[in-house]
Amino acid sequence: MPAAALGMELDSESTTPNWRSWLVWSAAVAWGVVLSFVVFRTFFLAEHGQFFENHDGDGYGLRLIEFRDCVWNGMVLPQWCFHFRGGLGAPFFNYYQPGFFYVASLAPASLPVAQQLGWAVLAFSIAGYLGMLTLFAKRFDVGGGTLAGTFLLTAPYIHTELYIRGDLSEYAAMMLVPGMLAALLRFCEQPSRWTGLLGATLAAMVVMTHPAIALALYGLLALLLSVASVVDRNGNWLQR
Repeated sequence: MPAAALGMELDSESTTPNWRSWLVWSAAVAWGVVLSFVVFRTFFLAEHGQFFENHDGDGYGLRLIEFRDCVWNGMVLPQWCFHFRGGLGAPFFNYYQPGFFYVASLAPASLPVAQQLGWAVLAFSIAGYLGMLTLFAKRFDVGGGTLAGTFLLTAPYIHTELYIRGDLSEYAAMMLVPGMLAALLRFCEQPSRWTGLLGATLAAMVVMTHPAIALALYGLLALLLSVASVVDRNGNWLQR
């Protein structure tokens, strides 16, 4: 990956990357990983058969077990859940998109279900922190990006979403939004195949994880682009 993509600056007297900048970025990333473990440690304290109380109860654990069973039986894109509703079945993954469950199913099945979900929550949390770090660091340096990422993971919304509502899919989709916005902004400023591919991939992942979040996000982005195009008809805002 190019040094510029990591926020590195070239030393004024040499062409080698500034090691201090690399150290600052490494510390910022390490802080995000540690913070994610601390904030979401509840998932990793559970033993077999245990899950913390929330509005959704143990629903996500049961869905993960069903999803993994479908994948193990050759259904790459599971839709019908054969064991739901007392064995009658239900088209659960036709309605709730399976993006979160694809990630959660990568955790070892021998772990307690809560911990399997916890690894997915942790992965999306780190992705959200890194997206926020990248989004803000370009304009407010690494310190500002670190602060923004910290506020994201410690916001009341996070605890309400995970520990009261228990909507892990919605949470996962929200954690993809900062990275998508960072890629979109970078593409507008410096168009490249890499940033375009990254932004498109994250946008597709949001749809696969939680369509309602994607609908609201795409609507707001369309409104932003429309207003910006009217304000600056020459398109110069893309270069800012």
